[in-house]
Amino acid sequence: MRNKTILCLYPIDTTTDFLMPIYEFLSQFDGFNGYRISTSKQDINDIKFEIEKSSSNNMIIFLGHGASHCVYGSVKEKILTSDDLIKYNNADCIFLSCRSSEFLKSHNGNHIGFGDMPTDYDEVEAERQLNDAQYLEGLDEIDIEYYRNQIVDFFINAIRMSQLKSLEGFYTAIKLFANKEISNLLLNKKRNHYRLLADLIYCWKDEMEYSHT
Repeated sequence: MRNKTILCLYPIDTTTDFLMPIYEFLSQFDGFNGYRISTSKQDINDIKFEIEKSSSNNMIIFLGHGASHCVYGSVKEKILTSDDLIKYNNADCIFLSCRSSEFLKSHNGNHIGFGDMPTDYDEVEAERQLNDAQYLEGLDEIDIEYYRNQIVDFFINAIRMSQLKSLEGFYTAIKLFANKEISNLLLNKKRNHYRLLADLIYCWKDEMEYSHT
C-alpha cells in the first residue's frame, strides 16, 4: 500500500450517493480515515482540526459538491475555502467535485482537480429550462447515469492500479481508463448517443488538472 494517511471527506447528500463505491474502496487502505457525515458547523471544525494536525503526511480526498471558491457539505454548507487550502500545502489533494481544478489553484502542493461534472440530471434539466436550452442537447437521464457511473469506475480502477503511491501515477491511470472507454464507445457503438457520451467523457478528462511542486 502506501505510507500516507488518507483523509476522505464525503458529506452526506443524496445527489452524491453514487460515489459511495469510491469511499468503500478507499476504506480498504491502511491509514484510511473517512468522514461520511452530515456537516454541521461542529463537524466542519472537527474535520479542519484533524486535517491541520497531520497535513504533512496526508492525502486529502474530497467526494462531493464544489465550486471555484469552495467545497460544500450537506445543504450547501461550506467545508473548505481557499483560505483553508493554504494551510494544507504539505498534503496531496484529489478533489472529485465540480470546478475543483479552479478551487485548488490556491493550494500550492500537489493536487488533482476537475472541471464541471454534470452528474445530476435534475440539474441538467434546470440548466436547460433556465439558461441554455441546448445544454448537453441529445443526452438523456440514462446517459447521465452512465456517465457518472463511468467516472466512479475510472476512479476506482485508477486507485487500484496506482495504489495511490503518487498523484502522477493516479493521474496517468485515470486518463488511461477514460481513453479506453472513449475508444470503446466509438468503436463498438453499442449505446444510444455513443458519440455524445464519448465527447462528454473526453471533456471530463480534458478538464482534469494535475499540478505538482
